[in-house]
Amino acid sequence: MASRAPRSATVTLPSRVDVHAIEAISAQTNNMLSNGLSAIVMDASSVKHVDQAGLDALLDMRMRVEAAGVCFDITSSTTVQVAAELTGSTLLLTTLTDLEAG
Repeated sequence: MASRAPRSATVTLPSRVDVHAIEAISAQTNNMLSNGLSAIVMDASSVKHVDQAGLDALLDMRMRVEAAGVCFDITSSTTVQVAAELTGSTLLLTTLTDLEAG
């Protein structure tokens, strides 16, 4: 019996999401997109530092994932939530549940 690709996968983000971490996170996300997943979850619960480049990259990844027809969700730390709110990047934190409720 042939094994099927998992329906969802999680990208666990490092404690620092900045210009130095973007390439590795993007490569991991692109690899997951090529595996035919139905959902990708970004686990940012351990992020202690995020800069503007990191937020921009995460938002870009969200848009690429959704453009590919794959659901995107993020579990964020307080650091990511505050940074997103301060920079107006709250779309990054919007989940499917939030969109359905709104």
